[in-house]
Formats: sequence, structure tokens, C-alpha cells
Amino acid sequence: MKMHLFFTLNDFKNDGGSTIRMKGIVNALAEADQRVVLFSNAETHGRFHSSIKHIFLGVNISKKQKRIFQFCIALLPNIVNKFIFKSYLITISGILKKEKFKINRSIIFFEYLDNSMALFLNKQNIIGEYINDVHGSARLEFLHKRPNTLLKKCLNMSKYVVAIILDRRMYKNANKIIFLSEAMKEYFEKYYNFIASNDNYVIRDGVSRSQCRKIANKNSVEKYKKSLNISPKDRVVMFAGSFKDLGGVLDLLKSFNFLVREKKMHNLKLLLLGDGECYKDAKRFISINQLEERVIMIGRTPYSELKNYQELADVIVCPDKQHPLSELVPHIKYFDSLVSEKIVINGSFASISSINKNECISVNFNPSDIDNLTVKIEMVLMNLDSFKLKYQLNKGKICKKFSYNRSVEILIKKQATLN
Repeated sequence: MKMHLFFTLNDFKNDGGSTIRMKGIVNALAEADQRVVLFSNAETHGRFHSSIKHIFLGVNISKKQKRIFQFCIALLPNIVNKFIFKSYLITISGILKKEKFKINRSIIFFEYLDNSMALFLNKQNIIGEYINDVHGSARLEFLHKRPNTLLKKCLNMSKYVVAIILDRRMYKNANKIIFLSEAMKEYFEKYYNFIASNDNYVIRDGVSRSQCRKIANKNSVEKYKKSLNISPKDRVVMFAGSFKDLGGVLDLLKSFNFLVREKKMHNLKLLLLGDGECYKDAKRFISINQLEERVIMIGRTPYSELKNYQELADVIVCPDKQHPLSELVPHIKYFDSLVSEKIVINGSFASISSINKNECISVNFNPSDIDNLTVKIEMVLMNLDSFKLKYQLNKGKICKKFSYNRSVEILIKKQATLN
């Protein structure tokens, strides 16, 4: 039985795409009788497999400190960073020595901040080889962001330049890189051609075994229906995810508003779960258009309650806008939505089209096209029974083809050659 070492500064207090992926991978490995050690800031371990060994880091980095750390790691000499971030160095090196992990044992670093920390620790000779698990691309996010003021544009451009420098340093020093899809792997290896010779591999996102087994709690569902004033006559459209600029929440609200005002769909309600940078903009749109009685904003919700909220919906929409990253990888919320046994509407990205041929598991819409999104939502709502019949076997398909338990098979094989 081989040992798999993972490192993240995440405390797992808030659920999101990254924490879902991390728990999905380590739990799947543990379920496959692999030895798993997780260095993290998690103080409770209830949602982890019981066999996982947890090592508490106690290194708390705020959002502001995170930005400063990544800026310095990208631009400053190693000797200067050693002085500035001496406390991180002392704490983490002390933990590694205490746990008696050899410097040459390969550790997988999960998130973008963790990848930066891997570079820092490597340059300070605290760790040797390391593996980066790459979820996205800060460079692409900043490149396609559209700030509305000159100051914000300048700040965004600065972040873009720093992201490029940091990426090159992190990936050049990484022994291997794990990607979410073959398309993402090909893109990164082409853009950063110096990593192409690494034995990089893919662990795609998906669903956990616990998600596949989870069923809605009838008492909770009824309680939510009552508290949210959802009647049997209502038709409910739902979104669950991050309120990012490119997440498309505002597009969904505009589409919903058109269906209510112009199409006179007065029994229609919209359920929004999550928060983020566009949360205030969403609230403002709802207020201006007097949609308070029709749009229900739940806010950030425990992942464990997602299934109960999904049970309230007729249709789940993933309204992401056109973006290069979406072309490369399917979002986690897409898989979460598919196992809900509800009808799912998602953008027709290349990453989706490869697994959703002829709309076999979800309905497509043209990303960033509000009119087309509106047409698709209306079409589904007017033909609910036929779409329910078409997608009634979705959960079984997704749990069989897109589970973390299947994805980690490649990691087990790769790690067997390393340790």
C-alpha cells in the first residue's frame, strides 16, 4: 500500500469547487485502501474518510496576505522571501521534520496558493520534488476580465503580468502537473512548452461515492418549501455556484426577468445558492426589477444541503459565460447538477460537447447568449415531462463514468512508481 501526501492551506470551513475536488480525491484514494496523509488547516474531519491521516498546519493566510505572498514569490529573490516569510518556513519545516517525511518524497499541492507555497518551500530546500494540481488559470481569468474603471484596468493588468511570471516559476520547478482534462493538459503544455517533457497526467473532476448514494431528506425538503413559500403550482429554476463575473448569474437573472415580464410565466421562481463578487449586483438587479417575491437568494449553503435544495427545482441552470477556461474543463457544478436527477441546462462549451454528444445528458445553450438561454429555459419548462423521461438515467451514467473513484486510478498507478 503506497502513501499519498497532499498539502493545502485550505481550512475546509467553506464548501466550493476546490474543497469538493480535494475531498473527492483523498476520499476516493482512501476508499481504494491507499494510505493518505493530508497537511491542511482543517480542524474537523467529519467529512473525510476515517483512514486519512490529518496533519494540522496552523498557517493561516488572509486574502490580503495571500496576494502579498504570491506577488513576492513571483518577483523577489529567494533570499528576500526567506526573510519576509520566515514564520511560514519555520512552522512548515518544523511539521515536516516532526512527521519524519523525507525531503525527496513527492507531495501534491492542491490549490493555486498551495502551488505558490510549493515553489517557496522548494527554493528554500524544505521539500524536493513536488506535484501541482492545477484547477484553473489565473492568467486566463485576468486576461478576460473586463474592469469598468481605469484604475481597475491597471490593477488587473498588473495581476495578469504577475500571474504569468508566477505560473512560469511554479510550473518550471514542478516535477509533474495534474490537470482536469486532456484539453487543459494540451493547452498548458503548448503555452508552457518547458513542461511538455514532464510525465503530466489528468484527474478529471466528477462526483464522489457519497454523492451518488445521497438521497434527499424529505423533512428538510418540506421545511424549505414552506419557509421559501414554494407551492406545488410553482416551477422552480435553480442555480448553485459562485457569483463570479464569468459565472453568468446576471445573464440568468435577465433571462428569468424576461420570462416573467414578457412571457407572463407568473408561477416561475428562481432559487440562487452561493455568493461571490457579483452578489451585490444580483441583489441590485432583483431590487430594480421588483423580483423579490420571485427570486430567492439563499446565500452560501453547506454542501451537505445541496441535494435537499436541488429537490425543490424543476430545472438547474449552469449559466457560465463564454470563456477559454470553460472550453478546457467542465465545472464541478455541472457534475453536481447532473446527479441531482433534475433537468440541467449548460453552455455548449467544447469541454461539455465531448461528453454531452447529441445532448445525451443535458440541454445546451449558446454561452453569453441571453436570448438563447431564455429560449432553452422556456422550452424545457413547457416540456418538463418529456425532458424528465429523457434524462431519468443521468445519475447512474454520471456515477459510473465520472466518479472520483474512477479518476484516481491513474494517480494510484503513477504514485506506485514514485514512492
